Amino acid sequence: MSILLRGKTYHLRRRVPRRYETVEPRKTVWISLHTDSEAVTLLQNGEHLR
Repeated sequence: MSILLRGKTYHLRRRVPRRYETVEPRKTVWISLHTDSEAVTLLQNGEHLR
């Protein structure tokens, strides 16, 4: 799992769980964090992992 800035918005990149490999051809998916603030991104990621 990693956080990357794509354009002006931060995104979380996650691996697709094995149980969904048969219906999702991608190995990883991008999830938008809907923010351009690095501080907010770090707070959201901390909450996401809990």
